[in-house]
Amino acid sequence: GYSPSYRHDAVNALAQGQGHVFTCSISSQRRWAANGSQRLAKTGNKAPSVLRGEHQFLLCLLRKIRPKSTAAEIRTFICQQSSDNAIFTDKQISKREKELGFTRKRSATSAEQAFTPRNRVRARLYWNTPYPTGILNTNRAHICDVDEFGLWVEKMNPSYGKTMRGVACVQPGKYGHGDKFSCIIGVMADGRRWFKMEKIAGTSSETFNSFVGDICNGPRALPALPQITFIWDNLSAHHSNLVLNTVHNAGHRITARAPYRPWDGPVEYVIHSIEQELSLRISHVTTDAQLCTEVHNIVTGLDGFDAYFLHCGY
Repeated sequence: GYSPSYRHDAVNALAQGQGHVFTCSISSQRRWAANGSQRLAKTGNKAPSVLRGEHQFLLCLLRKIRPKSTAAEIRTFICQQSSDNAIFTDKQISKREKELGFTRKRSATSAEQAFTPRNRVRARLYWNTPYPTGILNTNRAHICDVDEFGLWVEKMNPSYGKTMRGVACVQPGKYGHGDKFSCIIGVMADGRRWFKMEKIAGTSSETFNSFVGDICNGPRALPALPQITFIWDNLSAHHSNLVLNTVHNAGHRITARAPYRPWDGPVEYVIHSIEQELSLRISHVTTDAQLCTEVHNIVTGLDGFDAYFLHCGY
């Protein structure tokens, strides 16, 4: 068929009385002038009817409620809930989803506790009210997000390599559980970061307070002005009297993020970046000292923190 641009030019020529200069028929030009110059999808002169109306609504409803549903589950849901108990094939479901713009993505699971009425209210307060219950009107340049994470080497086992024909591909490497390192990191949108890595079981109130104390009073301490708002999750070690006194005595303040909502924390994306980069370098790590060196090098080389804060909505 004729392209939309050709049809558009032909319609303009028809309006100027020059339609005869185009190879298409005058009747085609008149039809394009009446119905538009865009090419229409072929339907065989029959309106599409598969998974429309009520059936389409049920498909979209289940995808909204349970985005991880399989085609078989969707077919069952439509059959059980529709007025005519219609039965569709997996192919029809997939085709209609493609037409509607559904795309396949890597999925994630959020804790059910994040969606309890109480925690939903806390999330709304966090984003829509000012300090002390939220971060409304808080400049993201004056926010420091802090969190901890654990690192240990379970195995270093690339799946493929190359050797001569008939020779097994074997290379020494870590396999099995290694010692756990507890890491604490604090980041700000302007690129400032604080990092600590120790071989300890977990983060206690004393350990966390020591780290926050370095941020507030250490060699690279935050100045008293502007006042910084610390945000972190609801781990009990983060809200001990030791930590509260350290932050408030330095002239700063704390606002806890809503529970079970890690996607509200820019530092969570920084931690993911560290883990992802470490996975690319882990084949060269054979000792704890090398692991510490690689992690510190990764943390030092990170940038783009402001994009993480923007992505989270700050």
